[in-house]
Amino acid sequence: MRAWPCLLLLLAGCPERRYPERGTELVFHAQNVGDDAREAVERRLARAKLKVHLFSDSDSLTVRVPEGGDVAQVKALLMTPAKLELCEEFVESAVALCERVPDGGVTLEHEGQSGCAYAGADAATVRAQAQAAGPSRVVLEEGEGPQKYRSRFAASGCLMPRIVDAQPVTAEGGPAVIAVSFDDPSGTEFEALTRKLVRKRLLIVLDDVVLLAPVVMEPIHGGKAQLTGRWSEADAALLAAQLAGGPVPVLRLEKMSTYGPPRL
Repeated sequence: MRAWPCLLLLLAGCPERRYPERGTELVFHAQNVGDDAREAVERRLARAKLKVHLFSDSDSLTVRVPEGGDVAQVKALLMTPAKLELCEEFVESAVALCERVPDGGVTLEHEGQSGCAYAGADAATVRAQAQAAGPSRVVLEEGEGPQKYRSRFAASGCLMPRIVDAQPVTAEGGPAVIAVSFDDPSGTEFEALTRKLVRKRLLIVLDDVVLLAPVVMEPIHGGKAQLTGRWSEADAALLAAQLAGGPVPVLRLEKMSTYGPPRL
């Protein structure tokens, strides 16, 4: 009779013991993965309702996605820093013409000036060159044609607002819009910046690319802004999740493999 309880326990054993977890492990390299960066990653994943396991140290982040999880969505969420900046345009410098080159770099050419072409340089290199030349930095704005960009010069000291919420808003027949809300201190700073820039241009910069460059007609109260771009509804929803989570370090995927016991 004593064998029956043991047999019943075996038949109704814990599923975790009978079927150990398997999944996909993603290892990202980054610099300075501190608590703030980890929390931003966690917020992004939680907003997208993705259940994962996170492990981090000073220069790497490991994400384990259980079997059946959306690995592609995890990669999409984490591989865009989504650093939003609000900048005053530095108008004393001429606007440069920009073009994306085949290796993914940027070529800048000022009209009538030599030595301003950075063939094959990435945006960080171009920005460093601009900073060395004066109190500004180069940000790119999409122009005419699929491969054409133009540069704008942003005054140093851009505002990096803390975003507490971001929601995609779709208007039938219109472009996808993302409505963002800032925390109270950022909202106060945003109002002060727009008050300073009345009848001047505000650069709304996402990861060193200008999304919008509107002329401020009056101070903006309430700590809210709307971002528009050439996004699909799916892209707008993804970017909203990234913005709401806060910026993360630049993450480079180094390895993707499976974890857990092998299948029999």
